[in-house]
Amino acid sequence: MESSASPSSGTSESRNPAGFVPPRKRPRGALKGIGFILAIWVQQVFRRGVLPTLRSLPALMAIADVVDADGRWCYFLLENLAQRSGGVLSVSSLKRAIDDLVEAGVVRKLDRSETIVFFDRDIARGRSSHHLPCVLELLVPAEDYPDLVLEEINACRARLGEEPLTPHTRPSLRGCRTPGQIEPAPRSDRPTDCSPGDSSDGEAGDSVRGASNTGEQKRQSPSGEVFELIDHIPGALLADPETDRNRLAGSAERLLRQGLRVADVRALLAGAERLRRPFPALMRRLCDMRAARAYLDGALGRGIARAEVAPPSWPVGDDTDPFAHPARFLVDSRGRSAGTCPHHPAVRNTPGGTCVICGRPCRSVPDEIVHEPKPQPAAPSPAVEQATLDPELRERMAASLRRGGPSSAPSPHDGHRGVFGSGISPRSRALIDHARERLDRSHCERRSVAR
Repeated sequence: MESSASPSSGTSESRNPAGFVPPRKRPRGALKGIGFILAIWVQQVFRRGVLPTLRSLPALMAIADVVDADGRWCYFLLENLAQRSGGVLSVSSLKRAIDDLVEAGVVRKLDRSETIVFFDRDIARGRSSHHLPCVLELLVPAEDYPDLVLEEINACRARLGEEPLTPHTRPSLRGCRTPGQIEPAPRSDRPTDCSPGDSSDGEAGDSVRGASNTGEQKRQSPSGEVFELIDHIPGALLADPETDRNRLAGSAERLLRQGLRVADVRALLAGAERLRRPFPALMRRLCDMRAARAYLDGALGRGIARAEVAPPSWPVGDDTDPFAHPARFLVDSRGRSAGTCPHHPAVRNTPGGTCVICGRPCRSVPDEIVHEPKPQPAAPSPAVEQATLDPELRERMAASLRRGGPSSAPSPHDGHRGVFGSGISPRSRALIDHARERLDRSHCERRSVAR
């Protein structure tokens, strides 16, 4: 064992007091039974804000889970150590987190020569010296241990031939504050100046300062009627519910700071479920004070009807809400557009017309549901039409055809006027009957002469 340590004995002895061996593996359970929980110490260190980065917290928890009570030793493979972090860190992130902890003085990492000495017995058994895991030591300050626990640890380390823990060998941590706990520096609350000549009473939009990233904004006042109304907007109406609600809340809060009443902001947010595109329509209303006032007075979109509202003293533009109108097809110079026919979406047809391929009706607006035309009823056959006629009327028609003259049925004014009457006066009916008798007589005379 001593011969294996000869290449690095000078380096190790210069770092350790005389009479102590360089870092080596310990027997399993050498410090078992010492009442000091390293996970609690890691939480205290995090609350004190001495961790260099936020990713170093899960790495430190994974290291503290495998070392002894005095912080020695962690020689897990990085893949296994990354799994012990709960899957929060990848192998590359774990490497960077360990480098951060080593630079801050929270963790000690053995160099190449010390690592070879640490695994000298394994190398003697045939393990390759070119694929060794990194060996880490958790540098828990001596002042963080209770006195009785520190005495027990030093007694165990003395039996193993290791140096004792003292404020000199284990000084207190003097790292930088954790980025997530850095107190914000003082800054001016003065809004960003508008461009020269801009008389708009709107305020500049929120800065990216105070946001966790450039993609989402941080809500600063999560309570109140307005924000409860925003929280109750169904998530199905929003593409990204969390981010969209934060942006709506920021715009509403900016209007409240400019002097708009809470009731007016609630009116601006009302009716989201009836809008075709809720989020852009609401943001259009809340973009600035001018748009909010235009919507409340009915000049922007449909607006609302408010009682006891005096005529506005500010100039109201003729802007209209672009989201209040239904979407339309983009037609070409001939008035045709693709996507109009549900069965042939690639064919360009006239919206609301018929498809040039299948002849079926086309959509008038995008996403319209087109119903198939109802089939026209077929013309009734002669047998069916004959079955629907009145039997008495059908008999009169057949008798009239057989005689070749007028029917012998009683005239309408002879008691059947209510059934077959035509509305002719009795005098006119008498003249018509007299004319028919003369025609019948002349017809009979022609037949007799012909015979």
